[in-house]
Amino acid sequence: MFETIRNALKIKDVRNKILWTILFVVIYRLGCYITVPGLQAITIEEGTTSIMGLLNSITGSALSQGTIFSLGISPYINSSIIVQLLTVAIPALERWSKEGEEGRAKIDKITRWVTFALAIVSAVGIYLTFKNNYSYVNTSWLGAQWSSFFADGIGEWILGIYIVGMLVAGSMLCMWIGERITEYGVSNGISMIIFVGIIATATQALTNTIGGGNWIEAIIFIVELVLVFGFIVWVDGAERKIKVQYAKQVKGNKMYGGQSTFIPIKVNGSGVMPLIFAYAFLC
Repeated sequence: MFETIRNALKIKDVRNKILWTILFVVIYRLGCYITVPGLQAITIEEGTTSIMGLLNSITGSALSQGTIFSLGISPYINSSIIVQLLTVAIPALERWSKEGEEGRAKIDKITRWVTFALAIVSAVGIYLTFKNNYSYVNTSWLGAQWSSFFADGIGEWILGIYIVGMLVAGSMLCMWIGERITEYGVSNGISMIIFVGIIATATQALTNTIGGGNWIEAIIFIVELVLVFGFIVWVDGAERKIKVQYAKQVKGNKMYGGQSTFIPIKVNGSGVMPLIFAYAFLC
């Protein structure tokens, strides 16, 4: 593995792609620590039964910290799935999907606008959830006079519009980062952002476990993490080889063909699409 990495770094194009990917990932993680003024950190119960916990894990705990990347990349994922499904139902979209790069550019533009609309809806939902279920307002930085103004009445509406605007802007920036990783970096940008968010959440959970002195739980967690990632890589790389036998042909005194080969069929041909669809439906 280390030999492969060293050889990859010797190639200028690959090295530049890796550096661009690291740069955009760092920008994304920095955004996950910039709190939206007016929001404060909350405690979200982690677990599969908590939709807020799932969203928080995908965003690398950005949601529970009330940061500008609280929405993460989910609006863009949802809009991409919606537009892809509509290409079957809407003739214009289906025609554009067959027009090459020019048609793809038109579909991408529509996807961005749908992302913007979904980001607004999601931001309003997050804001109302914070407002109704958590102590979300933190206006101590404004002073006593302005804090009382934003606590109720028209001031609360102004603060709400501001918070929604910040969350939408953060989501659109996440979309831009994902597209830049796909264009200039390594792998798919959306998958990379989701992966980084999950790894960040797992790292925080491991740090809290070690900080609490639960070394046995920490070791078990690391072993499980390695086994899960190893199993994922094993399944992703697994393939079923279908044997193909070519018929023999005799031309003159020579015989051609008669060879056998294999058609490799991936066991996990759908990749991460089922996961992304499931995540989109839950959101």
